Amino acid sequence: MMRQIYHQARRVLIWLGPQDGQDTLGPLLEIAQKLKAIEPSTLPKDHAARQRYLGFTDTHVLSLAALLSRTWFRRVWIVQEAALARDAILYCGPQSLAWQELCRLLDLESGVNIIGPNYQVGIDLVQAIRSHRTAIGNNASKTLLDVLLHHRPSLATDPKDKVHGFLGLCIDDIIQADYRLASREVYKLLTTRYLLKDCNLEVITASSSPISAHPNSLPSWVPDWSATDVASPLALRTKLLSEMSYYAAGESKWTPKFSDDGDMLGVEVQFIDEIVELGPVRQPYRPTTPDARSLFKQLRTECNVSNSWQKICLGDASGWDSEYLTGETLFDVSWQILLAGCHPSEYETCREQSKRVWSMFRKYLLAHRLRLMPLWAFGLMDNIAKLTG
Repeated sequence: MMRQIYHQARRVLIWLGPQDGQDTLGPLLEIAQKLKAIEPSTLPKDHAARQRYLGFTDTHVLSLAALLSRTWFRRVWIVQEAALARDAILYCGPQSLAWQELCRLLDLESGVNIIGPNYQVGIDLVQAIRSHRTAIGNNASKTLLDVLLHHRPSLATDPKDKVHGFLGLCIDDIIQADYRLASREVYKLLTTRYLLKDCNLEVITASSSPISAHPNSLPSWVPDWSATDVASPLALRTKLLSEMSYYAAGESKWTPKFSDDGDMLGVEVQFIDEIVELGPVRQPYRPTTPDARSLFKQLRTECNVSNSWQKICLGDASGWDSEYLTGETLFDVSWQILLAGCHPSEYETCREQSKRVWSMFRKYLLAHRLRLMPLWAFGLMDNIAKLTG
């Protein structure tokens, strides 16, 4: 029903709230008017040149960041509101900005200014809604799994709405909204339905919180859709990028088997190798208030993570040119593992980029062994981070 309401409306007015003491939309409206008067094909191709041409400055970047920090952009239920509307208008206080104008402003910002990690979530969600609008306009709506993967950072008071809130955007009828079920049962039912429908394990690769952190005691094979800060699953990245899926098993199908209570999933496995060491995970930089203290903490973390992975990759080998079991050099094996592979057409480009990074690794390792600058520099950074809290 909500799909029909928003899709049939001639215009949807979106209230972001009153102004918070600063002119949030004013600077953006100024650039939006310039963009309206200019033929897109005449704009410079280079992002920096395009910004200079339009007078897009740090003031506009800060306005865009303030706009995207509004809580509206993180709510689950706004997605279909903006995606299904024929014409959507954003209101902030007395000022308004068309949805299409917001998208053009994001195109202008992308790739040049670092708008800040706190606002990257807002950018990603707007781009996802933009993708939905394009798909709906082409009568090619996405599956529920596609939509869920794009909107994991979205927030909902009721965990069930992390699924129910997106049903109006999907072409598949995989599940119906049923608020009588607990969120645990909704998540498990959704996963079970996809396993039975697709006959592969694709859906269970969606990242979840650690089992100990599951608030709903979910089975380990059921993705926790209430989790907002999770990694993008490698097996599902083709869905996130709208690319052709690749299956190592080809066209072979798997038959799901469940325990009587449905909590256990039975699978046949083949042991390929053994994991003997784990490395630290790089955490996203999302401070509540970006400042020197949080920056030094993040730099310290980045350095520790990088140093740990250098040691793991090098192991007991004498150097990066040492031969690995596959016949490749240790260097070629290591960079492909850290990048989780790449498309064959991008192999040489990725290899050259990795060479430059590895060159810095070598210099750091050498300086570390000789107890030169990097050692005390990292120690100083660590001490500053500790002193600043």
